[in-house]
Amino acid sequence: MKTSVLALSFLLCFSCTKKLDEETCLPLKESIEVDSKVENIDIFEDVSVIPLETTDESLLSDCQIVAFCDDKIIVRDINTLYFFNIETGRYESRICRQGNGPEEYVSLNDVCIDCADKLVYVLERRGNIKTYNYNGSFLKEYTNDSVVSIEMLESSRFVAYSGVNRQCDITLYNKDWNVVKKIWKRNKEVMNYRDIVEVRDFDVFNGYPCFMDTDTLCQINNENVNPLFYIDKGELALPFEIFTDIKRKKERDSYIWGDYGFLSEDFYFLRFYYDNKIYYDVWDVSSMKLMYRNIVSSPVDARGISILIDGKKINIWPSYVRGDMICSVLQGEEVEKLGLPTDNDENPVIVTCRIRKR
Repeated sequence: MKTSVLALSFLLCFSCTKKLDEETCLPLKESIEVDSKVENIDIFEDVSVIPLETTDESLLSDCQIVAFCDDKIIVRDINTLYFFNIETGRYESRICRQGNGPEEYVSLNDVCIDCADKLVYVLERRGNIKTYNYNGSFLKEYTNDSVVSIEMLESSRFVAYSGVNRQCDITLYNKDWNVVKKIWKRNKEVMNYRDIVEVRDFDVFNGYPCFMDTDTLCQINNENVNPLFYIDKGELALPFEIFTDIKRKKERDSYIWGDYGFLSEDFYFLRFYYDNKIYYDVWDVSSMKLMYRNIVSSPVDARGISILIDGKKINIWPSYVRGDMICSVLQGEEVEKLGLPTDNDENPVIVTCRIRKR
């Protein structure tokens, strides 16, 4: 899930810029003058097109991919979870339990899926964690008013990010939501309000959760936090005083901002804004070299990466990544290119592909 929250940034026990050398530094600022667009990037294989079935019970207004579990695609539409068949896109079930009752959730603040036991953990805005099966039957509730985002580890444990009023930033929990270890604590003596930044939920890379701390991508490997690489924006990094002042919103265009990326195999898919344009980058993190860039400067420009599906050029961009699998959500013109219905009442189309092994 990709839930944005305002929180105090993590104060590292190491300095990422000192710990990470040039070989693990993505030189984004140096590359900003590179404006050529490659027609396509030949790193994908096993492309599949999955139109999500539209029924009276499964009509989506939004589509956020939550998980691929065995034979199911699990997507979120605001406060409802839908289950579709991964091969056919056929609608199977949903979890729609919003309300104030004891077995209901106020809203979906975050969600994580236990694919092995076919369980769904729903984090409410008020901090409770409720468990359901795939058919929406309530099973159990856990109380934890400090948690603001959650992710499940392969070892049937959970990692969670805590709210700004807590001393611990990242905590490891067992399956019953009892504390196993406080992985990362704030240094209150050096904390100040200039450390407020927008942080996002956990992603998963090679089976372990990762997160962006300022401009460093970090990974939680068992009980340790390790930096993977640093994104060097130099003087193009957005100043704090502009980030926090809505009246200075137009000044953001002189800086790199709104950046967010997905890591799959050796490739980092990075989107960001700069100079009134949207940049779609693919970086090879094994060499820290820019492999592909698409700069969008007008509403009619194609966005993302161009790939061929049955001889038709389609533009995709990751919406969800697990291991070497890239998933994109297609709507409108891109769906029409595939010769599929584009009615506003039709659900979107999911395109999946895998990173080709080198």
